[in-house]
Amino acid sequence: MLVDLPKVTIIAHRGWSAKYPENTLLAFREAIALGAEAIEFDVHPSRDGELVVIHDADVSRTTNGKGNVSTLPFNALRALDAGQGERIPTLREVLELGRGKVFFHLEMKASGIEEKVLALVDDVGVMDATYFSSFIHPVMGTVKALRPIAKVATLESPVLADSEAKQLRLATLFIKHAQKVNAMAVHVNDSNTTPIIVDKLHASGLRVNVWTVDSENLAAELVKMGVDGFFTNRIDVMLNLVRKILKK
Repeated sequence: MLVDLPKVTIIAHRGWSAKYPENTLLAFREAIALGAEAIEFDVHPSRDGELVVIHDADVSRTTNGKGNVSTLPFNALRALDAGQGERIPTLREVLELGRGKVFFHLEMKASGIEEKVLALVDDVGVMDATYFSSFIHPVMGTVKALRPIAKVATLESPVLADSEAKQLRLATLFIKHAQKVNAMAVHVNDSNTTPIIVDKLHASGLRVNVWTVDSENLAAELVKMGVDGFFTNRIDVMLNLVRKILKK
């Protein structure tokens, strides 16, 4: 039974994607078996409206097919090999796999699917364990308007901030974006994770999750910095590392 987030949440980015095909049931299953506290995945709609879990808008990088997810019907997407014989999973399959075992970080890659995603999350019974995010900030505003209890986060792209003044301005911008959609967290790129930015976001009552962290040295720095969590492809390495740090 899931109760609350750990002090520093280590989030399996697209599952255990350093070892298994990303965004597949295999990658999620192995991450959960390893002891992942949360899994992150991406949601697109198929041409006929099925919610599927895949990162890119185009299937060519992660499968043996070609074409855009939104222009292909679900049966065509399902026929593709997503690696090691795995298939592109549906959102329902991923939620049911992790229900009661992990927290979910669900990134919406398209607008217009908010109501359908929320209905499915409700139907599976995992709203309390789900954190919604998107680079398309108005999508998070819609999610919050449709379901005020939903936990939403704004995703922020890397921005050059090589001085204290720039970092302060960037933190102010991140806070503005989050407050506009009533977000509870900001997902910041590792290049924009500095003590100044983390402290300013925390002072505004926002959680700070960092993407995507595969360096052990960086992970250790982030834990000392006080971030609330980070996304990683190397879930095995990072779970062990952070547990050791927090025991000291």
